[in-house]
Amino acid sequence: MPNPRPMCCPRMRIFSLPLKWPTNAMVSARVHAILKCLGLGMVAILAQATLWWISEPTYLFSDFYKAYYAAGRVLLTEGPRQTWYVTEPGVLAFVNLPILGYLFVPLAMFEPSQAAWVYLGLGVAGVGATLLLIAPYFDLGPSKVAVLAFLFAVNGPLVNSLREGNTSHFVICFWRLRWFCSYPGGLLRQGYCLGCARS
Repeated sequence: MPNPRPMCCPRMRIFSLPLKWPTNAMVSARVHAILKCLGLGMVAILAQATLWWISEPTYLFSDFYKAYYAAGRVLLTEGPRQTWYVTEPGVLAFVNLPILGYLFVPLAMFEPSQAAWVYLGLGVAGVGATLLLIAPYFDLGPSKVAVLAFLFAVNGPLVNSLREGNTSHFVICFWRLRWFCSYPGGLLRQGYCLGCARS
């Protein structure tokens, strides 16, 4: 009687597969891409430091303090009202739709400096989300995403919006989010995104 054929363990089959080692061309291309990303990152950091140093205004988070934080603080302490006096803090500086002021009520619970840095963190996250929304839409590879991130980093108006504590960088995020709602039945979601961007 012939001996039964020994059963091969699935784990042994995995290790028995031939390994495909990377060629010199593959390694060279990967090293070139890594060096390119590192170079762009260093230049972006220097550009960010320079733009944050020389950009106007000299008073950091000026728009946030005189407009958004002030409006949220009034709503937090006095509640919603139909009329606002022009002598109140933040009224003349707050040029967005009044309902947008309610978004800053949670930040008004912090001290002004703490709220400003939290808002900056949210702004940086919004810029990162914009980058992540653009990359798959245009099917960008890693090297092109690195170049796009570099262009974001050296964009003067974008740095100015973050530095002043403005809302322009969130507008870009909502505008790009609209792209992913362009499917049948997504018109209402597109309207939400456009409404948030225009407010």
